[in-house]
Amino acid sequence: MFGIMGLVFDSSSEESLDSYTTEDSYTTEDGYTTEDNVREEDNVRDEEQPDFYLGNQLTLNEKCTISGHTLELLLQDIASSLVEVNLRPTKEQLLTTLHWMGIGGSMEGIANMRGISNANVLSSVQTVVHAVNTVKSHETVAWPADCTAIMEQFHALAGIPNVVGAIEGVLVKITVPEDNNDTYNYVDRNENESINCMVVCGPDYKFYYTNAGWPGSEEDQRVFR
Repeated sequence: MFGIMGLVFDSSSEESLDSYTTEDSYTTEDGYTTEDNVREEDNVRDEEQPDFYLGNQLTLNEKCTISGHTLELLLQDIASSLVEVNLRPTKEQLLTTLHWMGIGGSMEGIANMRGISNANVLSSVQTVVHAVNTVKSHETVAWPADCTAIMEQFHALAGIPNVVGAIEGVLVKITVPEDNNDTYNYVDRNENESINCMVVCGPDYKFYYTNAGWPGSEEDQRVFR
């Protein structure tokens, strides 16, 4: 299976803020638009619960799949690239984005759970993802030294243009220690004990990247996340 390696985070979206704001916005009798009212309500919620789930480590791990300490470190790293959007604090934007990524729900569902508008969820995700791409991508994504030469070799090998890595999932058989209480987690769909690995290799069959941290029972789609 051949594929194009890309960044983990993608700030592009076919959705537009206009789809959430212009159609449902109108002026009330007191001279405020519905957008103004939403922002005012959001600010009240921020004052009532400024740290969202930070006080509950279990809930934070469940909803955002990240520890409070790691969250604070990430916020420090990208804070300079974040701006307050729609009067949303930068910490709230990060938590909203991680909440959406952590549970894989729709933006509308996250908006309802967070008590904010759809537009605020979308703008938070776009802002945070752009900040992460700007600040952290060079630390977490390592490209091969000579992408042009690799693409030419892949094209000669398989006839597919613009490929810099072949990515594949593979089940590697192992023998789980007898004293391991999680043996059942390592039993894959073929009833073998294994680990589920993701690998990326070049046209010369050298590994560029490996991830062997998943038990065999884990679904491929989770490993590829």
